[in-house]
Amino acid sequence: VHARILREVRAASCDSDGKFSFQALSQLKYCSACILETIRLHPAVPDDSKEAFADDILPDGTLVLKGEYVSYTPYAMARDVGLWGEDAAAWRPERWLKMAKEPSSFLFASFQAGPRICLGKDMALLEVKAVLAQLVHMGLRWEVDAAYTPTYRYPSAVQPMAYPGLPLRFHFLPTCDFHNSD
Repeated sequence: VHARILREVRAASCDSDGKFSFQALSQLKYCSACILETIRLHPAVPDDSKEAFADDILPDGTLVLKGEYVSYTPYAMARDVGLWGEDAAAWRPERWLKMAKEPSSFLFASFQAGPRICLGKDMALLEVKAVLAQLVHMGLRWEVDAAYTPTYRYPSAVQPMAYPGLPLRFHFLPTCDFHNSD
């Protein structure tokens, strides 16, 4: 993964100060796929509930009465093999590269959907990609043990966490080694 991101970042053009333009960032398709896949499996809001302030009917015809709650769980939806295939629980950024277009926000619900979709979604994704590209350009390298399989627990009602965390090793390459290293 790191080597592929590194190749993609190197191929994107940046200015003499090492900063990436919007156009250069838009070329980073694999970086985008890694970010989207991470957000799909680890949404910032894994469970969400809404209260009906008036009687309403859902698109499938379900009646929701005033005061009732409707909940959805992007965390569970991301692992649903009926929605994402047999490897739904696996972190596989390549799935995003094979899509003709991004899935409906009702399927990829990490940023909510419909009239309540996150207004800052595109900006947030751009910012994450810019930080990732800049750090990789500066020589950041990381390693995750390939044999590591996280177990998840809910330490709070809000956020599932990998337990005991993600064992990550990272370092910056010396500037002289950066341009010759994969």
